Amino acid sequence: MSLIPKKGTVYVVDDDEAVRDMTRRALERQRHTVLDAATGEQALEVNRMFNEPIDLLITDIRMPGMSGLDLRDALVALRPGVRVLFISGHAEEFTRKELRDRQTPFLAKPFTMDQLDQAIQRAMAARPKT
Repeated sequence: MSLIPKKGTVYVVDDDEAVRDMTRRALERQRHTVLDAATGEQALEVNRMFNEPIDLLITDIRMPGMSGLDLRDALVALRPGVRVLFISGHAEEFTRKELRDRQTPFLAKPFTMDQLDQAIQRAMAARPKT
């Protein structure tokens, strides 16, 4: 069971439509409000129009234009305390070097729904970036 409060809001940002849709549907089945975007720039635009709290950002690290790392920094500046879970289809060892932050929860693609739920639990238990 996920640690995100029921009816909490999760923001899924990934340029891979299949990953975004699968993740969104899984979270909606758990009764979460899900925002989604294909790019970091689109995510920030949607964020400006969304006035409710966002509990968790799930973002791909590498996307065209704004990276997930830059999106995290921008969103945390606008919404201090939002939790973050990075996802990536690249090798975890390489991605960890890129992250330079072993405390940020990370989930390698492809992943199962059980793996996603466990990663969400780690993200929600992690200290939020401020």
